[in-house]
Amino acid sequence: MKTNRYGISGSTLKIIAAISMVLDHVSRIVLTNGIMTHASYSQISDEQWAILSEASDVLHVLGRIAFPLFCFLIVEGFLHTHDLKKYLRNMLVFAIIAEPIYDFVQTGQLFDLRQQNVRLC
Repeated sequence: MKTNRYGISGSTLKIIAAISMVLDHVSRIVLTNGIMTHASYSQISDEQWAILSEASDVLHVLGRIAFPLFCFLIVEGFLHTHDLKKYLRNMLVFAIIAEPIYDFVQTGQLFDLRQQNVRLC
């Protein structure tokens, strides 16, 4: 007997979370910390600045859904794993690889204790 399953699959949630995270990173890294921080006043008109600022804010809001989705997926993975040690090892390996990249993009250093937590602003 085949049961109908409705809703969003875990794979779909991962894709939504990844796209959301990319939008948030584009907002903060490319627009806010890149173009808007390093462009001189003569390079960007007031109208262009307003457009960039609005785009950055919209992308940031869309990106805020990534964190709760990834938290949910981590808990689901933890609850349904058959090998807890392997799951925790994989999470640690990912963190060791991802953290220096994040720190470098945010601060220019491979390790920075000021950038170890989720920023809510």
